[in-house]
Amino acid sequence: IIHDDPPPIRSLRPEVPMDLQLICQKCLAKSPTARYRSASELAEDLSRFANGDAVSVRPPTPIEQILRWTQRYPTPALVILTLIVAISLFSI
Repeated sequence: IIHDDPPPIRSLRPEVPMDLQLICQKCLAKSPTARYRSASELAEDLSRFANGDAVSVRPPTPIEQILRWTQRYPTPALVILTLIVAISLFSI
């Protein structure tokens, strides 16, 4: 619970809309800076969702996903990075 992100809601309940899943994921973010700054900001996004408008949250980019993974698993990330550097140096 401390290090791993919760499973996406849609993996448990596929009928949940993607925008609602993104709102919930933002509420459950590990880093406080990644969460909504206030309850009114959350309420605005929920209101947009209820009205069918675009919500302010977006899925994390692939780079953000990689950075999160490297923070959770620093040793395997370092091994992979070392292998990439070694392969690139020896293939020249």
